[in-house]
Amino acid sequence: MLYRFTDDKGTFEAGGAHRFQWYVPLANPQGSILSSISPNLSGDIKRDNDHFLTVPASIEDLRSSPLCRREFFIRSGRSIYRLSQGEVRKQQTGVLYQRLFKQLGSLEAEILNFVPVDLAAEVMEITICNRGSRPVEITPTSFIPLYGRSERICATIVMSALF
Repeated sequence: MLYRFTDDKGTFEAGGAHRFQWYVPLANPQGSILSSISPNLSGDIKRDNDHFLTVPASIEDLRSSPLCRREFFIRSGRSIYRLSQGEVRKQQTGVLYQRLFKQLGSLEAEILNFVPVDLAAEVMEITICNRGSRPVEITPTSFIPLYGRSERICATIVMSALF
């Protein structure tokens, strides 16, 4: 089965979601941020059809355009992991959020994307767990290509990491 519902609120889980060209909407109740995101972290972030922070994305862009990705890299020793690529072990999707689970060698990543109820911003929260027997040192790096089509769009990008 492609997916299974886990509650009566529309939450579902899917295995192997990276193989499919689906995406989910991300928005707050006011509609002040309207985003879309796919299992390979592609999509767009916009305020409306005239104000885009990132490149507007079509279904074809979700699969092929690197300009539509939210990129996050993790370096651990000699290995570099790119969270937009690789197999999604499990995807959990609910009303206006997406949570991905990926295995990265001895590291396990959980990636949550959502728009807070009271804030016009998309949040990406990444949790890394070391499942190996030895301590590891990681270096996180993130970037999102900005498009900024509108004279009134301003972008503040905040990245924080807790170790």
